[in-house]
Amino acid sequence: MHLATFIYISKDLKLKKHICFLFMDNSWMASTSSNRSLLEFLMFYCHSVRKSARIRLLLLCGDAQRRYASNGVRVRFAPSPTGFLHFGGLRTALFNYFFAKKRDGVFILRIEDTDRRRIVNSSVQNLLSVLNYLKITPDEGPANGGPYGPYVQSERIPLYQAAAEQLIAERKAYRCFCSEQRISILRKEMARLHHRKNYDNFCRKLSMEEANQRMRNGEKFVVRFFQKSRSYSLNDLVYGKYTTNVSEEDGDPVIIKSDQYPTYHFANVVDDHMMHISHVLRGEEWLTSLSKHLQIYEAFNWEPPQFGHLPVMLDMDGSKLSKRDLSVHVDHFLASGYHPDALINFVCFAGGGFGDLKNADMLYSTKQLIRMFNLNMVQRRRTKLDVQWLKRFNREAIRRQSEDALLEQLLKLIDREIPAEHRIEYDDKYFRSVLRHFRPHIDSLSDLLLSENRYLWSWPNQVDSKLTITSNQWLLFLDQLINQLDALPEDHFMENAVALHLLNCAKHSQLQSKKAMQFLRHTLTGADKGLPIAEILVLFGKTYSLQRLRRIREQSTI
Repeated sequence: MHLATFIYISKDLKLKKHICFLFMDNSWMASTSSNRSLLEFLMFYCHSVRKSARIRLLLLCGDAQRRYASNGVRVRFAPSPTGFLHFGGLRTALFNYFFAKKRDGVFILRIEDTDRRRIVNSSVQNLLSVLNYLKITPDEGPANGGPYGPYVQSERIPLYQAAAEQLIAERKAYRCFCSEQRISILRKEMARLHHRKNYDNFCRKLSMEEANQRMRNGEKFVVRFFQKSRSYSLNDLVYGKYTTNVSEEDGDPVIIKSDQYPTYHFANVVDDHMMHISHVLRGEEWLTSLSKHLQIYEAFNWEPPQFGHLPVMLDMDGSKLSKRDLSVHVDHFLASGYHPDALINFVCFAGGGFGDLKNADMLYSTKQLIRMFNLNMVQRRRTKLDVQWLKRFNREAIRRQSEDALLEQLLKLIDREIPAEHRIEYDDKYFRSVLRHFRPHIDSLSDLLLSENRYLWSWPNQVDSKLTITSNQWLLFLDQLINQLDALPEDHFMENAVALHLLNCAKHSQLQSKKAMQFLRHTLTGADKGLPIAEILVLFGKTYSLQRLRRIREQSTI
C-alpha cells in the first residue's frame, strides 16, 4: 500500500510557530522499523507542541494528482533575501507576471530564506517595496496571503521535515551523523584524488534502529537523499529539448541541514508541489540543478511542472549581475528618479520575448507588454545590459510625464539629497522654471542633483578660485550689477538684456569681461564651467538672482 500522508498546519498564537502533524491510515501502521521511525517522529511532535483551533488541511503527497487553477497556470517568483533586486531578478519577476496575466493565471511571490547565514536585513521589505512601486502585484504572497501559505520558507519548516520523514520511512533518504570534521577531511581527500564525489554515503548502511537510537541520544544529524544515476530528458520552454544527468558518484546530497532547515533544492521542490505551481520560469543558472529537482519529484511520485530557463543577464563587462552591486539595483535607479515604465521596458528590451519591441522611441505600458509577451521569442544567448538604453527609455518617459508629476518627484529627491540647513527655499515658479529648462537635456531627474547642478538648490561651497581680481574692482562690479539688474523690469529680465548689463558692468569696473564672467560663475555655482552666466541668472529669475548677488557681495573678502 502506498503511503498516503496528510499534514495539519496549526499556528500557535502564543509561540507564533507553524506546527506540523502527520496522520496515517491505521492499516499502514505496521511494526516495521521504518514505520516505527515515523511514529517516533509523530510522538516527538505530539509532546512538543500546543494544540490550536486554527487548523487547515493540506495534502503533502500520495496518489492524488496535481491540481492547478481552473486555467492550469500558476507561476511563482521565488527570490532569496540575500541581497537587493537587480535587473536579472526583475526580468524573472516580470516574465512570470506577464506569463500568468496573459493566461488569466496566478502569480505567486515566495520568499526562499532557508540560507540563514546569507540573509541581508531589509532585503525582503526592499523587494516588496520595489514590486509595489513597479505595480507587479502578486496574487498570493507574504503581504496578501493566499490558500497555500505561508509564503516564507522559514515559516514552513515543519512541512519540509515531514516530507523528509516520509522519504526516510520509504528508504529514499536517511539520517547522516557524520561530523563536520569528517566531511571536511573527506572533501579534501576527494579533491586530492580529483574525484567529484563530495560524500562517500557512509551513513547509508546505518539501520533504521541505529539511526533512531542515535537521534534519541541527541546526536546532530542531517538528512541525505538517496541519489541514483539517472538521465532525464524534457522540453524546456526556452531552450527546447534538454537532457540532464545525475550520478550516484556525486554522493548523496543533504536535504535537511543540521539546524533542521531544508536545503534550497528540497524546499524548492516541496513548495512548488504544495503550491500547485504549473510552470517554473527561472534563470539559466538553475539548469545544472534540474536533475536533482526531477529526482526529488520522482521520489515523491509527484508530477513536475513545466520548466523554462531564462538566459543570464550580464553587465557590460561580461560579468554576472550581483545582488550586492549597487549599479544594477533596481531601487537605486528608482531612487535616482528613473520612471518605472523605463525600467520595465529596458529589461524587456534586453533578451527578446516581445516581437516588435525594437527601439527606445516607444515606451510600452505593462498592459501592452502583457499582450505582446511570447516566451517562444526569448533569446537563448546571454544578454549584456547597456545602461545607455535605459537612459533613452527614461528620456522618453520624462518627455511623456506631466510637469506636476515630475515636480513632485524632483522635490522628493531634493529633500532626500540636500540637507535642510544647506537648502535654499524657492517658490513653485522657480522649480518649474528649472524643470522646463533642463527637461530636454537630462537622462533622469537625479541629473539635476549632480555636483555641477547643486547650485540650483543650495549655496555653493566656496572654493578658492585660480583667478585674481582686485577687491575694489570686484566690489564695484557687484555693486553696479546689483543696481542695474534691480532697475531692470521683471518682464525685461531676459538673457539678452542681462548679458548686456554684465558686459557694461565689467567694462565700467575695468575688468576683462571673460575674467569677470569666470569669477562670477565661480562664486555663483562653485564651478569653473557650466551654462552662460546670463542664462544662469535668467534661470534664477530676478528675485533669486539679486538674493544671491547680494549674499556674494556681503561675503566677498578678496
